[in-house]
Amino acid sequence: MCHKCDSLRRELAASRKLATGLTDPASVLLMRHDIKALEERMAKILAELHPAAKQGRR
Repeated sequence: MCHKCDSLRRELAASRKLATGLTDPASVLLMRHDIKALEERMAKILAELHPAAKQGRR
């Protein structure tokens, strides 16, 4: 993976780890939204920078 993808993957993993300890419903909802946005960004970057990787996932 390129540096950009690796950095985003690490940010996503850190966000998921932080989300496991949340108990406040508002915080959980916000964290889910953040994680969803990061996942969408990761998918977009992968599609743009690594089109062959997208085909290999099928």
